[in-house]
Amino acid sequence: MLAPTLEGIESKALVESGELEFKQQIDLDDPRGKSNFVDDVVAFLNAGPGHIVVGVREKGGVFERFVPMMGDSDAATRRVLSILQDSIDPRPLRLGVRPLPQAGGFLLLIDLPEHAMRPYQNRLNGAFYLRTGPKNTPLTRAEVASMFVAFETYERDALRRLGEEEVSLAARGTMVSDGPSLEIGILPREFYDRGRTSFAPGGRPVAAYLFHNRRAQVFRGCDGGHEAVEIDFHNRGISRLCVGSDWFVHSHVDHAFSCGASGRLELPEFKEQLTNHMSDLGELLEGQGLRGPFGVVLGVRNLQRSTKVAFHFPDCTVVGSARAAFVERLDDAGLVEQFYNQLLGASRFA
Repeated sequence: MLAPTLEGIESKALVESGELEFKQQIDLDDPRGKSNFVDDVVAFLNAGPGHIVVGVREKGGVFERFVPMMGDSDAATRRVLSILQDSIDPRPLRLGVRPLPQAGGFLLLIDLPEHAMRPYQNRLNGAFYLRTGPKNTPLTRAEVASMFVAFETYERDALRRLGEEEVSLAARGTMVSDGPSLEIGILPREFYDRGRTSFAPGGRPVAAYLFHNRRAQVFRGCDGGHEAVEIDFHNRGISRLCVGSDWFVHSHVDHAFSCGASGRLELPEFKEQLTNHMSDLGELLEGQGLRGPFGVVLGVRNLQRSTKVAFHFPDCTVVGSARAAFVERLDDAGLVEQFYNQLLGASRFA
């Protein structure tokens, strides 16, 4: 969501939502008022990006009039930021607080970008809240527990589940096996949420864009979850995406890259396809209500299957992550860039 503007608020084009809240005033000298304000910020931090605008009177979430704050806007900005950083655990370092000049005074805009260190807690009262629509909802014990997961646990479980899926898929023998294969494992935070229902499309078809040509395929039930498969002219799978009942996501792509007629290794084209694929996966999971963060493992195997590809990778059969990357969003450009550089470094181009 773009930062709200005074024009957008006054025109009533912007209304309260899961990403925006209006507050007429905040009383930081009153312990209860101060704690309630921190609750609001904690709820946004646990849910995702958003904004709070202080100095707007609303009715039913819709603008009524501005109620500007008076005094030193810089001092007010510094005080609000200091209180929030001192009253929230872990300390949120990416908050933004800035004044919006308004006739007779100023409003305060609080920018709340995505933070991956969830759960955030109000240190003043010990509470955990989540922004759900235009209100704050207390987090359940299961939801809080699922957020208290160490990075090392994400790494361990992501690598373990990816290995399990690879073994299971190989045993089925349904995929082609004459070229390098891309393996992607995605472990969302929801993997640890014991209270969350399984991914089950039921009677409503859910489609996914697969790797090759971004072709849409519908999920079907399979052992341990649901899968979408793209097949070749010989009825063999060339790309398969599985969302497990535990929300682990496995993408397997055969012939992820190849050599052109001239023998050129088509890694730049692969990088573009992988970037698109990660973006598509992010949209798919967002549509299912998964907010992340995510533990992600990327790897290419069987580099010696194709003679032409093997020529460019004379010393290895596998290039991949030794540990899971930890990202807030699957379309994180650095994720693909780092993996692409790994491939380049393992090839004759190094």
